[in-house]
Amino acid sequence: MQLKKRFTLIEILVVVAIIGILASLLVPSLSNARRKAREVLCKNNLKQLYITQMLFADDNENKVYAHHLRGQFMVATAWNDGAESGQFYESGEQIFEPYLGRDDVNNKLAVYRCPSSEYNSGDGAWIAGASNGRNYNGFMRSNYGRPQTLDNLTIHNWNAGHLPPFKHSSRKPFMYDFVMETSKGDFHGNHGYFNLAVTDGSVVKAYIPTDEWRSTKPYRNTWTPFFEAAIGESAF
Repeated sequence: MQLKKRFTLIEILVVVAIIGILASLLVPSLSNARRKAREVLCKNNLKQLYITQMLFADDNENKVYAHHLRGQFMVATAWNDGAESGQFYESGEQIFEPYLGRDDVNNKLAVYRCPSSEYNSGDGAWIAGASNGRNYNGFMRSNYGRPQTLDNLTIHNWNAGHLPPFKHSSRKPFMYDFVMETSKGDFHGNHGYFNLAVTDGSVVKAYIPTDEWRSTKPYRNTWTPFFEAAIGESAF
């Protein structure tokens, strides 16, 4: 009678060890692929928001609306510049509702939310509270209260006494994924990199050192070289 050959304990341990080694080699690659996929989707969100801005501009005297108050501009129903105010639509719809649909607690539009964000966590709680997880921000400065034509857009909070950068350029910083401003610091797993939508419709990868981002008021003069490097042209 021939006995069936069984695996020994050593053989089983060797197989388990090999599987463990293979898994350890694959997991980082899979994690990196997942991060890259989310980053691509985030860039696509910015592109779609730019297209939506252009649709809005076509219907509103070539004016856009992407101010610096985090993601709230995406769901605004009215504008107010301190001197005048008005609704975008008589029906009181959100600014992009006719193009994208309504965003609220019951219907969260994916295009407003970067899949890399963790806005429900403690570190990013202000994103959840102030913007309900909307992760894209604009660059419109003191005239952000009402829609503006692209040629009139200048960067918010630029230091007095300095020429506003990109004022006379056809390519200006327009929107970005502002999740990087949280205490988490690094966005998309990169250190200081973020996605930047430009007024010509392109979406580029931009870089501002984390320490520079955290230690200075947003959009100060020291940021000019970083914007120039991302956009590929002089700011003045």
